Amino acid sequence: MVLMSSSRGRTDGKSNYWYVVGNDELAQLVSRVQATAIRIGHELEDMIASRSDTSITMERI
Repeated sequence: MVLMSSSRGRTDGKSNYWYVVGNDELAQLVSRVQATAIRIGHELEDMIASRSDTSITMERI
């Protein structure tokens, strides 16, 4: 399970989010939310791939 507490986000200073919101803490939070969403997408992709028939070839389609 992906948890936001395990997502760091960008910590290297003035990120693009900082330029949008103008606040370090809020920019870090938005960055962590995005990192978590990406990780959830990767986890979902892995779950689907592990449960699907990946032996389908182009000839069978």
